[in-house]
Amino acid sequence: MNKHFFFLLLTGLLTFAAVNAYAQDEKKVIPNYAPLASTSLEGGRFEMVTTAYEDIPVTYKVDKYTGDVWKLTTGFRPLKLIKFTRESDANDIAEEGKVNYQFVARSASTLFLINVNTGVMWEKTPDDLFKEVNAFQIIRER
Repeated sequence: MNKHFFFLLLTGLLTFAAVNAYAQDEKKVIPNYAPLASTSLEGGRFEMVTTAYEDIPVTYKVDKYTGDVWKLTTGFRPLKLIKFTRESDANDIAEEGKVNYQFVARSASTLFLINVNTGVMWEKTPDDLFKEVNAFQIIRER
Protein backbone atom coordinates (compact mmCIF):
# COMPACT_ATOMS: atom_id res chain seq x y z
CA MET A 1 0.00 0.00 0.00
CA ASN A 2 2.84 2.41 0.70
CA LYS A 3 4.32 1.69 -2.74
CA HIS A 4 0.96 2.51 -4.35
CA PHE A 5 0.64 5.77 -2.37
CA PHE A 6 4.25 6.72 -3.17
CA PHE A 7 3.67 6.03 -6.89
CA LEU A 8 0.54 8.23 -6.94
CA LEU A 9 2.31 11.01 -5.07
CA LEU A 10 5.28 10.88 -7.44
CA THR A 11 2.99 10.86 -10.50
CA GLY A 12 1.10 13.87 -9.15
CA LEU A 13 4.29 15.84 -8.53
CA LEU A 14 5.65 15.07 -11.99
CA THR A 15 2.37 16.05 -13.61
CA PHE A 16 2.31 19.33 -11.67
CA ALA A 17 5.91 20.08 -12.72
CA ALA A 18 5.15 19.30 -16.37
CA VAL A 19 2.02 21.53 -16.41
CA ASN A 20 3.92 24.33 -14.68
CA ALA A 21 6.81 24.09 -17.19
CA TYR A 22 4.32 24.12 -20.10
CA ALA A 23 2.60 27.22 -18.70
CA GLN A 24 5.96 29.02 -18.42
CA ASP A 25 6.80 28.10 -22.02
CA GLU A 26 3.42 29.45 -23.16
CA LYS A 27 4.21 32.81 -21.56
CA LYS A 28 7.40 33.00 -23.58
CA VAL A 29 5.70 32.11 -26.87
CA ILE A 30 2.64 34.35 -26.57
CA PRO A 31 3.62 37.99 -26.01
CA ASN A 32 1.46 40.40 -24.03
CA TYR A 33 1.32 42.69 -27.03
CA ALA A 34 1.44 42.01 -30.72
CA PRO A 35 4.95 42.63 -32.03
CA LEU A 36 5.48 45.96 -33.68
CA ALA A 37 5.91 46.19 -37.42
CA SER A 38 7.88 49.25 -38.42
CA THR A 39 9.86 50.85 -41.18
CA SER A 40 13.63 50.90 -41.08
CA LEU A 41 15.57 54.12 -40.64
CA GLU A 42 17.91 52.90 -43.36
CA GLY A 43 17.50 51.61 -46.87
CA GLY A 44 15.33 52.89 -49.69
CA ARG A 45 12.74 55.61 -49.77
CA PHE A 46 9.69 53.34 -49.86
CA GLU A 47 8.88 50.42 -47.61
CA MET A 48 6.01 47.99 -47.07
CA VAL A 49 4.82 47.14 -43.57
CA THR A 50 2.32 44.40 -42.74
CA THR A 51 0.54 44.07 -39.40
CA ALA A 52 1.04 40.70 -37.74
CA TYR A 53 -1.12 38.43 -35.60
CA GLU A 54 -4.45 39.63 -36.95
CA ASP A 55 -7.20 37.63 -38.63
CA ILE A 56 -6.74 39.75 -41.74
CA PRO A 57 -3.24 41.29 -41.95
CA VAL A 58 -3.11 44.79 -43.41
CA THR A 59 -0.29 46.03 -45.65
CA TYR A 60 0.88 49.63 -45.85
CA LYS A 61 3.19 51.45 -48.26
CA VAL A 62 5.27 54.18 -46.61
CA ASP A 63 7.31 56.98 -48.17
CA LYS A 64 9.99 57.48 -45.52
CA TYR A 65 11.11 60.78 -47.09
CA THR A 66 7.70 62.54 -47.07
CA GLY A 67 5.80 60.57 -44.42
CA ASP A 68 3.03 59.64 -46.84
CA VAL A 69 1.25 56.39 -45.93
CA TRP A 70 -1.06 54.29 -48.09
CA LYS A 71 -3.16 51.27 -47.13
CA LEU A 72 -3.34 48.41 -49.63
CA THR A 73 -6.91 47.24 -50.14
CA THR A 74 -7.64 43.56 -49.66
CA GLY A 75 -10.08 41.18 -51.26
CA PHE A 76 -11.35 42.69 -54.48
CA ARG A 77 -9.23 43.07 -57.61
CA PRO A 78 -7.73 45.25 -58.83
CA LEU A 79 -5.93 46.18 -55.61
CA LYS A 80 -5.81 49.88 -54.75
CA LEU A 81 -3.72 52.10 -52.51
CA ILE A 82 -5.71 54.41 -50.23
CA LYS A 83 -3.68 57.42 -49.09
CA PHE A 84 -3.90 58.57 -45.48
CA THR A 85 -4.30 62.25 -44.72
CA ARG A 86 -2.18 63.80 -41.98
CA GLU A 87 -2.80 66.73 -39.68
CA SER A 88 -0.22 69.45 -40.37
CA ASP A 89 2.18 70.91 -37.82
CA ALA A 90 4.63 73.81 -38.07
CA ASN A 91 7.40 71.63 -36.60
CA ASP A 92 6.97 68.93 -39.26
CA ILE A 93 10.20 69.68 -41.12
CA ALA A 94 11.62 67.18 -43.61
CA GLU A 95 15.04 67.26 -45.23
CA GLU A 96 15.06 66.53 -48.94
CA GLY A 97 16.52 63.22 -50.10
CA LYS A 98 16.75 61.44 -46.74
CA VAL A 99 14.68 59.33 -44.37
CA ASN A 100 12.61 61.73 -42.24
CA TYR A 101 9.80 59.48 -40.96
CA GLN A 102 9.29 56.16 -39.26
CA PHE A 103 5.97 54.28 -39.37
CA VAL A 104 5.01 51.82 -36.62
CA ALA A 105 2.03 49.45 -36.70
CA ARG A 106 0.93 47.51 -33.63
CA SER A 107 -2.36 46.57 -35.32
CA ALA A 108 -4.59 47.86 -38.12
CA SER A 109 -6.15 50.33 -35.67
CA THR A 110 -3.00 51.28 -33.74
CA LEU A 111 -0.69 53.08 -36.15
CA PHE A 112 1.96 55.71 -35.44
CA LEU A 113 4.08 58.00 -37.57
CA ILE A 114 7.00 60.06 -36.27
CA ASN A 115 9.20 62.72 -37.81
CA VAL A 116 12.61 61.42 -36.72
CA ASN A 117 14.18 64.88 -37.10
CA THR A 118 11.78 66.93 -34.98
CA GLY A 119 9.86 64.37 -32.93
CA VAL A 120 6.42 65.41 -34.19
CA MET A 121 4.24 62.33 -33.78
CA TRP A 122 0.87 61.21 -35.16
CA GLU A 123 -1.54 58.39 -34.39
CA LYS A 124 -4.23 56.89 -36.58
CA THR A 125 -7.50 58.73 -36.15
CA PRO A 126 -10.09 56.36 -34.62
CA ASP A 127 -12.64 54.98 -37.07
CA ASP A 128 -16.23 56.20 -37.01
CA LEU A 129 -18.90 53.71 -36.01
CA PHE A 130 -19.68 52.65 -39.59
CA LYS A 131 -16.82 54.20 -41.55
CA GLU A 132 -13.09 53.61 -41.66
CA VAL A 133 -11.02 56.78 -41.27
CA ASN A 134 -7.68 56.78 -43.08
CA ALA A 135 -6.07 59.74 -41.36
CA PHE A 136 -3.42 60.62 -38.80
CA GLN A 137 -3.89 63.13 -36.01
CA ILE A 138 -1.14 64.89 -34.06
CA ILE A 139 -0.22 63.57 -30.62
CA ARG A 140 0.10 66.76 -28.58
CA GLU A 141 2.63 67.26 -25.78
CA ARG A 142 1.18 68.24 -22.43
